[in-house]
Amino acid sequence: MKKKFTLVILFVLIFNFSCTPTKKAIIDRKAHLNVEFTKYLKLYESKQFEACTDLILEAYFDHVPKETLISTWKHVYLSNEKSEKNFRNFKITHINNPILIDDTYYSEIMYTGTVEIIYKGMKKESETDEEYLESQRKAKTAMQIIFGEDNVTYNPAKDSFEISLSQRAFGILKDSDSTWKFLNYDEGEIKILKQLIPNELLDSK
Repeated sequence: MKKKFTLVILFVLIFNFSCTPTKKAIIDRKAHLNVEFTKYLKLYESKQFEACTDLILEAYFDHVPKETLISTWKHVYLSNEKSEKNFRNFKITHINNPILIDDTYYSEIMYTGTVEIIYKGMKKESETDEEYLESQRKAKTAMQIIFGEDNVTYNPAKDSFEISLSQRAFGILKDSDSTWKFLNYDEGEIKILKQLIPNELLDSK
């Protein structure tokens, strides 16, 4: 009986010893991912688009040239004579445990943030205040169709829109690499994503 009890204890110790490094490795990779994606969000929020591309999966640029992506971001998000755009409160809300597929770790990430768009000098001289407000209400409705009714607000005092975003992204870590790289989920780029992310992850939404 004593011998049997000793064997059971020995088995438990061996089992725990063999499992602990795996659990620790998952925690370490997840913590590293959190740090790196938070860095990515901070760079994006401050519109440091060139630096953002250093954290994007390199294979993505085989489909979309890095210069094209940076140029598009600047055109869409940098302020100009017609509007000012501000990013605020971008933060991670959930990170899935990394899973190993072939020789690569993948993790799904959820994050949120707010985009503020302030229009400058958009009111036509011939427009009355009520006509202009009506045109902005129509603009709000159009945005609500894209982003969801509860995710768009209009502030008449600032002539600004606030868009609340809830986004999905993927972290990718080659087993031989030391740094996570990232891809945002965009339905308009699903053909590209299918070549870079396993289908079982893309279909897990």
